[in-house]
Amino acid sequence: MQIKELIKLANELDSRGLAKEADLLDKIAADILDFEERGKALRGDKSSPERPGSEPGELLILPSAIGLGAGESSDGESSDSKDAMSIFERIFERFVDENLGAEAEIYDYSGQKEKLYNVLHDESWELRDYMIETIPDKIMDLTEEIIRFPEGQRKEMMEYLDEDIYDPNVIKNLIIETAESRSEYLDQSSDLNYVVRAMKHYLYDYGFPRSDGPKHLDF
Repeated sequence: MQIKELIKLANELDSRGLAKEADLLDKIAADILDFEERGKALRGDKSSPERPGSEPGELLILPSAIGLGAGESSDGESSDSKDAMSIFERIFERFVDENLGAEAEIYDYSGQKEKLYNVLHDESWELRDYMIETIPDKIMDLTEEIIRFPEGQRKEMMEYLDEDIYDPNVIKNLIIETAESRSEYLDQSSDLNYVVRAMKHYLYDYGFPRSDGPKHLDF
């Protein structure tokens, strides 16, 4: 099965509310991409082919190597890179859905679950506590989840974003950017717009500790 088909199936499962199953397919796709990348690296160590009768060291340029290379798209970005980013984009989209979207839930002062969008009003202590006490923990959890991805996928993401993904402040900003890219956010009176503005306000100067990266993780 192609990586794109796995991602498509994961999207379908996610749309049906099967988040755990979609996450499993995401991780399988990430493992396959990492395996393919390691294989390419090993193959890259082999001597390049030479044209018969050519001078030693002169590379053989095949017709298929002119123009786009294998696995490269028309914009110069490898298909592996796009597949990797599709996986990470889904992670951020899911974070927004589960923690900032209409289905997000919080616990009120009596310990009962309450829809987040039911406490969106000025001077809402429930919203303030959720943003200061709960969201930072969830951002740290997401950061740890990302750095557990295969090394090749982390490298792809860091090169694509040109950002330090071990820094939860970067992850926070990526979450906000993901939410702000949604059409409902553009409506200044929407609940999502209110939640995102509250997140930016309460976490403006929040002191996230930077993760040390995967070297402290057990694989």
